Amino acid sequence: MQTKIAVFLDQNGTLFDESNGEYAPVTSESFFPGTIQTLQKIQRAGVLLFIVTNQSSVGLGRIEKEFALRFNDDIRSVLADAGITIQETFSCMHTKAENCSCRKPQPYFLKLASEKYGLSLADSFVIGDHPHDVELADNAGATGLYVLTGHGTKHRGELTKPYFVFQMVSDALEYIYKTRIFYESV
Repeated sequence: MQTKIAVFLDQNGTLFDESNGEYAPVTSESFFPGTIQTLQKIQRAGVLLFIVTNQSSVGLGRIEKEFALRFNDDIRSVLADAGITIQETFSCMHTKAENCSCRKPQPYFLKLASEKYGLSLADSFVIGDHPHDVELADNAGATGLYVLTGHGTKHRGELTKPYFVFQMVSDALEYIYKTRIFYESV
């Protein structure tokens, strides 16, 4: 039986630059350089792609839930136009103060995806620009890859242990491809 591998991607600041505004319209040009190409490459290798995002702006009343859901759908649509399938977007819309079970770094969404899609979390990856992204990987038994885009540089000093650190998501995806996919197929 072949193990299903997944990459769980943070959204804002990891896949694309949010400096134009947290919920600015997203186009293919919004994504960091090389992101779409490396997502296509890793998907062709049989890796399932997911987005896991904290969207506390909803819980804080800054935006409506429907707007956040449309925004998430728009991201998936732009990626779909490039031939990239995001299996599912998991969004925690609670505030940090609510202490819910679905907010990163809690592994709720990864465990849910593992059960639903038959994934091996031990063979899967989480990529993000916040310490809670790589802590999510630890809590789920996956491998965390930290990127310096978005808030990555600002929060790098808050990492609680050594993690693999990359300039951007395309570098992290290329690392997965070369070390996990290509290496095992040789």
